[in-house]
Amino acid sequence: MANIVMNEATGAGLTLTEGFLKRERIRVAVPLISHLQWLVIVILGTSEMTGKDLRSQLASRGMSKSGPSFYQMMGRLEEADYVRGKYVSEVIDGQIIKERVYQVTPSGQRVRSDTEKFYAANRLEPTLSPELA
Repeated sequence: MANIVMNEATGAGLTLTEGFLKRERIRVAVPLISHLQWLVIVILGTSEMTGKDLRSQLASRGMSKSGPSFYQMMGRLEEADYVRGKYVSEVIDGQIIKERVYQVTPSGQRVRSDTEKFYAANRLEPTLSPELA
């Protein structure tokens, strides 16, 4: 007969079997998204943000991406249903400017949570700027 005592914050467990204490790690699935994709979802949070502003936020954290590679990554996040994008039009000096605006979907919130559980279970605490915490 084994008793398992589990630390929910780290996912680590201790098993008591016949008087012996054995440490074991409870398995948590590997994240479905990359660190950069996770950061995009964190930055977006629950608000909408233009691609331009999102790229600026990433650059301020040292994650500079070219326009094409950024929008390719965002396309993959949209295809996976982690973010939703839409075009908004604005008239500036008589010209119509279209900009892409993004928002995290419920699936995106779940994958963010699952990724953070993985980091916590493996003691890989992601560090964020204080304004994102």
